[in-house]
Amino acid sequence: MKEITTIIDAVEADMWNYLEELGEMDLEKLHLMNIIQKVLKCRVEVTTTLTSTKANEILQRLKGHLCSLQSQLDDARRKKDITSKPNYVPFYNWLDEHE
Repeated sequence: MKEITTIIDAVEADMWNYLEELGEMDLEKLHLMNIIQKVLKCRVEVTTTLTSTKANEILQRLKGHLCSLQSQLDDARRKKDITSKPNYVPFYNWLDEHE
């Protein structure tokens, strides 16, 4: 349950940074906001009576949403050619360490 809340909190804390990264790309922003909304909705499902099976299901959905979020950001960065700037730092997917 801790891992689930950590993912949700991290996305919620950074959501404005994600949207700012996209700049003027309206369609991409709508898609990104949809992904963020799906992540935040998972918080409602986290309760003290959460079963292990349900927790694993939520965690898998969150991981999928994070992959979608990262893909969206990578596409936006390529479009804006942000990756060529000297201060660009690639996203580190810390979830890969747990698998």
